[in-house]
Amino acid sequence: MKLLCLAVFQHSPANARLCSTTRYRARTLALTCALTCVLTSALIWPSGVVLAEGIKVEPGRGNTSMGRAGNGVPVVNVATPNGKGVSHNTFRDYNVDRQGAILNNARGKAADTRLGGRISANPNLRDRAAQLIINEVNGGSPSRLKGYTEVAGQQANVVVANPFGITCNGCGFINTPRATLSTGEPVFKDGELDHFAVDQGQVAIEGMGLDASEVDRFDIITRAAKLNAEVHANELNVVAGANDVDADTLATTRRTGTGEAPELAVDSSALGGMYAGSIRLVGTEAGVGVKVAGDMAASSGDIRLDANGQLTLANATSTGRVVARARNANFEGEVNAREAVDVLARERIKVAGTLSSAGDINLSARQVHNSGQILAQEIKVDADQSLNNHAGQLQAEEAFVMTAANLDNTAGTMAGDTIDMVVENRVDNRKGQMAGKRIALATGGLNNTRGLIEADGDLTVDADTLINRKGFLRNVDEAGNGASHVIVADTLYNMNGRLGLGSPSAYLEAGRLVNVKGHVTHAGDGLLTLNAGRLNNTAGRVQGTGRGQVTLGSFFAESPGMYPDPNYGLQFNKAFDLTLVDEPLRVGRYERIATGGDLTLKGPGIFNGGGIIANGNLRVMTPGSFDNDSLITVLGDLRVQANDVHQSGSLENDGDARYLLRGGFHNEFGRIYSGGDLDIDTTYLDNEASIASWGNLTITSRTAIDNYSYGGLSSMGNMTLIARQLFNQGKDILAMGDLTFAGNDQREMADSLENRSGNIEAKGNLSIYAKDIVNTRDEFSASKQRQAVETSVDYTKAPASNGVALYDIHIREFMRTRVNEDSPRGDIVSEGDLALYGKHVINDNGALLSNGDVTIVADKVEHKGFERRPRVHDRHYRVPVASAPGQDNTELMEQLLAFWDEYGVVNSRGRPISPYDVLGEAPYKDVHSPWDDGEAPYSMISAQGKVTIDAADALLNAEVHENTHSRLTLLMGDHYPNEPVSPLSLSINRLINGVNSHAAEPDGLLPVVSEGGESESVRERASV
Repeated sequence: MKLLCLAVFQHSPANARLCSTTRYRARTLALTCALTCVLTSALIWPSGVVLAEGIKVEPGRGNTSMGRAGNGVPVVNVATPNGKGVSHNTFRDYNVDRQGAILNNARGKAADTRLGGRISANPNLRDRAAQLIINEVNGGSPSRLKGYTEVAGQQANVVVANPFGITCNGCGFINTPRATLSTGEPVFKDGELDHFAVDQGQVAIEGMGLDASEVDRFDIITRAAKLNAEVHANELNVVAGANDVDADTLATTRRTGTGEAPELAVDSSALGGMYAGSIRLVGTEAGVGVKVAGDMAASSGDIRLDANGQLTLANATSTGRVVARARNANFEGEVNAREAVDVLARERIKVAGTLSSAGDINLSARQVHNSGQILAQEIKVDADQSLNNHAGQLQAEEAFVMTAANLDNTAGTMAGDTIDMVVENRVDNRKGQMAGKRIALATGGLNNTRGLIEADGDLTVDADTLINRKGFLRNVDEAGNGASHVIVADTLYNMNGRLGLGSPSAYLEAGRLVNVKGHVTHAGDGLLTLNAGRLNNTAGRVQGTGRGQVTLGSFFAESPGMYPDPNYGLQFNKAFDLTLVDEPLRVGRYERIATGGDLTLKGPGIFNGGGIIANGNLRVMTPGSFDNDSLITVLGDLRVQANDVHQSGSLENDGDARYLLRGGFHNEFGRIYSGGDLDIDTTYLDNEASIASWGNLTITSRTAIDNYSYGGLSSMGNMTLIARQLFNQGKDILAMGDLTFAGNDQREMADSLENRSGNIEAKGNLSIYAKDIVNTRDEFSASKQRQAVETSVDYTKAPASNGVALYDIHIREFMRTRVNEDSPRGDIVSEGDLALYGKHVINDNGALLSNGDVTIVADKVEHKGFERRPRVHDRHYRVPVASAPGQDNTELMEQLLAFWDEYGVVNSRGRPISPYDVLGEAPYKDVHSPWDDGEAPYSMISAQGKVTIDAADALLNAEVHENTHSRLTLLMGDHYPNEPVSPLSLSINRLINGVNSHAAEPDGLLPVVSEGGESESVRERASV
């Protein structure tokens, strides 16, 4: 027998073609080969042998009859069809064994069959063959189909309907374009099959499965379908649930079923694979799911799944689309569609495996949960409640579009050529990655802690809050034609984070920006616009290689700790405008504001405790105070408009400088230097340190200029001082050109100039216009001291007639003035002419020196002082003394003089006693003369040219010299050239392999370029 089967199998073309089809798998091949052996045996065995039983016609219900082929295969002579071509057959039992069954639709002559060979024509078919053969079973037992059902003669659609269930275990169909297994009752309308009324029953595929590969369309219509074996078909449709199912379209209308609803409308185990050109599974019963644990493959069409409960799908492949509708949809294996995947779930979509398509993937549900992979050309996700991509991967080669109430992308990956996301409430991207050529994200809150959001081109983020703690939010924009927009309505937390904007121009806005130890970097050559209500930049950086325009409500930076980075702060390579709106700008001790171009600072007040550096010009505008307690360096011009200036640091610029102040200028222990002209316009100038210019220096004060303590005013050009009062105490006012002091620029008289132990010098001409001019020592007191006394007495005899002798007495006193308190002399000195115009000029222990002419024009001039050189006081007395003739009283005179010298300087009341009090005579000769020991006079007026004093009242009680050269030494402050700001060399390098296969660094690290342009060795991981 085995040999005979093998021979027939090898030599029968029809059977060989049937068995060799590539559509079958191993079990299908075995089934067909077994069928071939049975048929071959029938040709040999006697015709009386019966190999199959189980088809019993319901008596009295039509003219359906039974017969057998020559090989014993049951033959059903189907009932005469009605006018619509419907042959309705009713059976008590309908079972097909392994040998199969033949539905005889042959009319008029015998027909060849593959199951039974040649059989006679069906006597019931007089006028026409059936177009539709309905085999309805109502005996109360389920049908078991173990073999093939063949339509003999003309093709006809076949329906097997049994409300008690149908089991297929190796069944198949031959010569029928459409086959249907249904547990619903056939319902007719106008003689045609209208629909199936499904109340109960189950269709089960098990064992050796179902072969509908030669059927164009195969339908299973039942309340429940259980697939535990493979199903092969061209078009496979499974409709499950209590429904009225349209016989043609399979459209469903719900009805009340019998008994309890099944747990699953369609249940396919791991063994229950479905292989067809197209597949459609529908489960309509509320709460009843569809589970496909086996493989599904649609080789030429779509896979369509519809469940009113939960849909669970393992592996599915479609050359067309995969379309799924369910309350909940779970994808646990690999699902792939060439054209598209469309999933609509009323509650949740869950992807634990791989969902992929060469076309689009569209997911819509209240919740979408992906822990696997979703890969497609384009992806669209619409999640009313949430999209959970925790540890999952969502990647689109082109567009990725999503809307959701919440997004969880923790440790997940989302990528696309373009990414458009609208998330109403919250995006959680902790340790997650988002990458695309263009990214647009709008959300209520974004948490990018240790996460990465990276765009190759445009980057747009619009959020209420953004947390970027140790995260990366950046766009690379290597093409240089993208844009960056980050808008955060409330707070942007960039603590230890990196916000990198690489497009030519970028826009960043936040209600509050917390950039503690963070980096905000713009690597484009255009403009970075940054607007924030408050910026906390403690140990942070805001940097750009282009221009910067920053507008802040307030700016704050605490001390960063023990090891501050010198590059903390705000720095741009090109022009930089910084505006504070609500609070003053306060630059902390370790903060730096720097630019390679022009810098503009605006705010209610500006306080610098760190560093402000500009390679171009600096403009400061504030209605409040401009305070500098640290370093300001400008390579260009400086212009300050403020209410007042408080300066105790270093403020230097290499160009011209101008200060326009409504209030005062206070230079306290600081240094102000201008490499060009320096112009200060203020209400009051208080200088305790250094103000110097390499060009001209002009100070216009509406009240006073005070220069004292450690103060000094100096210019390498001309100096013009305009004020009501000029007070210079112990310090220098020096000009390498002309020096002028007046009350206004028309040279009207100021109120006063007071130079107390100070030094006012000019290399050129020096002119002073003031009502009161005082040049003196700041502190001075002196007293006279007698160094020594010499006396001599000469006796002259007198005529004896009157008894009087005359004695010539010479008293010489050596006197020195003792200085008890002293300070440096007040000097007003010019290399050119010196001119003083006033009402009252006082030169008290001071010096007016000029290598040109000295001109003093005033109502009153007082030139006074004292010389420290010793002086000699010679007094000569002639004292008559009554004497007897020949009496010599010389010794007596000498004793009187010695008494006066020792005791008579003051009396008992402390009053001085003069020689007159002792001698009773006035001196007839009284001479004072200097005792020159080389000491210079304390007060003097000296000119190499002429000295002209034009005064109605002049007191000249000190030395005046003409034609005397004055040696001048002008003391200018040291100038240290300003160092330029090193330009930033910033680059936004890619951190993630995007959908366009741009490679990151081999180890996934980020190269960093230092602010000075040198590559650093520091590299930071994307996960940090």
